[in-house]
Amino acid sequence: MFDLDDTLIRSDHIFSEFIGFSGKDTKIDRLLYPLAGRSYHEIVKIITHQVDEKFAAEFMDGYLRWYDTVGWKLHDPFDNIHELLTVTQTFSKSDILIVTNKRCSAAQRILAFFFPRIRFDVRGISEVKEVNKKHHLRGLREYFEGTADLVYVGDTVGDKDDAEKSGVDFAGACWKIKPEEFPLNTKCFFTPTDLLEWSLC
Repeated sequence: MFDLDDTLIRSDHIFSEFIGFSGKDTKIDRLLYPLAGRSYHEIVKIITHQVDEKFAAEFMDGYLRWYDTVGWKLHDPFDNIHELLTVTQTFSKSDILIVTNKRCSAAQRILAFFFPRIRFDVRGISEVKEVNKKHHLRGLREYFEGTADLVYVGDTVGDKDDAEKSGVDFAGACWKIKPEEFPLNTKCFFTPTDLLEWSLC
């Protein structure tokens, strides 16, 4: 199972791109930068707390309009991700599971665009119902219990916590520009090729 943002595709620049496009105050950029990878609902709550509810709603409406027309195209897959996904699917003979804080519609569009030959099963969030990664990971663990060894590959300590609280093994994806500092006992990989070689052992 894979996270999407900053695991399969580069995403940590997206908020800054939006700030540059919209001409918002750079203070907002500093507020948003740590929120990369958080869910729609978390971002709204944090901005509401830091500023106010009206600003949070207006900001997210503008951001989603921009993202759904322009922003999603600014992602890029990391080097060797195509190979990792292709070989993984060949060996597993099943759809690749994606558990993400991104909206399902956006995740599916991005995956179909960048990885058109790969089949995915996307578990994400919607703007209406607040469902987090732990919910999806726990459900998948229960569904596959006894039939498969599940490992969730993600790029943040939050991903690791969500996996562990759901009873799922975790592997750290440490190939983005500023990789997360995981606890010493974390299984980490610094290139997708390293992860692929480990998974084939």
